[in-house]
Amino acid sequence: MLNLLSNAIKFTPAGGRVELSADRDGRGRLNITIADTGIEIAQKDIARIQEPFEQVRASPRHDIEGTGLGLPLAKGQLELQGGKLHISSKLGRGTTVVATFPANRVREGQADDN
Repeated sequence: MLNLLSNAIKFTPAGGRVELSADRDGRGRLNITIADTGIEIAQKDIARIQEPFEQVRASPRHDIEGTGLGLPLAKGQLELQGGKLHISSKLGRGTTVVATFPANRVREGQADDN
């Protein structure tokens, strides 16, 4: 999650906005949403940037460095936990990333203290 939030901050220019929210849906899942007003990602590039070493350079922020590994690693960790990642982006509105985790409730006394 830290990588996803870091990306939102990194690609949002000064004066922009990054919002973080979390909610539980009615199907036992936790949705963490990170929305920013930063650079947009073309629809054709959304799947590609989730692959190792892939980056989108067609932005006014060419000075931003990276390896292209953060997003694929974050996605992989999420999937190992049974979660999913959804990315959407709109011209003039920025990018929204939703990480969905299985979130079963634990009753008092059931939590493992190890």
